[in-house]
Amino acid sequence: METILRNNPVFETLQQTELISSFLQSAYQVGLPIAFWKLPNASNFHIAVSFSNNASIDKPNIEELPQGFIVAPFDTTRKPYFIKADLLYSSAERFPKEAFNATIYGSEAAKKRNKFWNVWEAELNAKQKSQERYHHKKSVKTQAEQSIYEALVEKGIQKITDGHYQKVVYARNKAVSKPDDLHLGRTFKRLCEQFPSAFVSMVSLPEEGTWLGASPETLIEIKDKQFFRTVSLAGTQPKHLFNKVSEASWRQKEIEEQALVSRYIINCFKKIRLREFAEVGPKTVAAGNLLHLKTDFLVDMEAVNFPQLGSVMLKLLHPTSAVCGMPRKETMQDIIEHEGYDRQLYSGYLGPVNVNGNTDIFVNLRCMQVTDKELIFYAGAGITEDSEPEKEFLETEMKMDVMRKSVLGDG
Repeated sequence: METILRNNPVFETLQQTELISSFLQSAYQVGLPIAFWKLPNASNFHIAVSFSNNASIDKPNIEELPQGFIVAPFDTTRKPYFIKADLLYSSAERFPKEAFNATIYGSEAAKKRNKFWNVWEAELNAKQKSQERYHHKKSVKTQAEQSIYEALVEKGIQKITDGHYQKVVYARNKAVSKPDDLHLGRTFKRLCEQFPSAFVSMVSLPEEGTWLGASPETLIEIKDKQFFRTVSLAGTQPKHLFNKVSEASWRQKEIEEQALVSRYIINCFKKIRLREFAEVGPKTVAAGNLLHLKTDFLVDMEAVNFPQLGSVMLKLLHPTSAVCGMPRKETMQDIIEHEGYDRQLYSGYLGPVNVNGNTDIFVNLRCMQVTDKELIFYAGAGITEDSEPEKEFLETEMKMDVMRKSVLGDG
């Protein structure tokens, strides 16, 4: 592969947006899963391609997986996907690096690998570039009407008042026409620039289509296979209301909502009899033009002798009360039955696994799905007994606007 690139003068002048687009298109034509991502506060982005069509896995045992990228739907009855990094590229490098091993050669994966590079090189050398193509679904059911959403929130408040739930998170999605000039390579790069402190991602799967997002919420993080971190993130208000982030004030409703998420994490620790952890927060943090309350939870896995903590907590946490509710089982069933559409990958999780010795998995928030004719934006709001239906609707509008304005560039 490096020989192809070194002998190809086109690569010397190839823009990053063109590289992203050509990889995306090549994966689509060969039917392969592909992921692009930028970690919070990082300057470089990464690309992972699997030379196998079937990316679904039964159990996300983080410690046993090779380097790659994991994606899971909101619905826990559905299997997650794992994009094994047969090809792993960082924009800090000059050439893509492939994880060559003997199992690829002479196999079906080797054929897919060769076809991928042939398609990519043809696209690279084409005098007239073909239109950008990617995995997509033809249509997606949406639920955006304010009256329907507010009625659902009213029912949720009543269930909380009656003692059935402590909290429930209802989400909605909204479709807009896909611009004819939409270029996902440029869109991904723009999101990386506009949201430096977020986890920016673009995932394209034959089974789920193409999704882009700029998530502010870590689900689990493992550094050097030793240090575990998770966060509780909840409560939302516009950033422009305050001169400084440190001057933000919060209503009791948001404070209690965030505290519920923190208590849920602590209860997960109690279930596995983990007592040695550090809790830092809550504090106000900015995510784009929005503010949230955030608390960090830190564990030294070596000190507590718990090397499998990542996989155990991933199972216990997903879906968190920040995107589902409490109790989890009952609120998840409520959401699936009454929201009126399929969340698919929204409020699931995604991120790189065991890449350079680290795992960084995020909740899939502030995201959109690309279909053949539309862009679908997703957002939810945490419902408590102090909720007001109209305000919760406006919160979902604010959250969807974060992605919509960045992608479409309108006011």
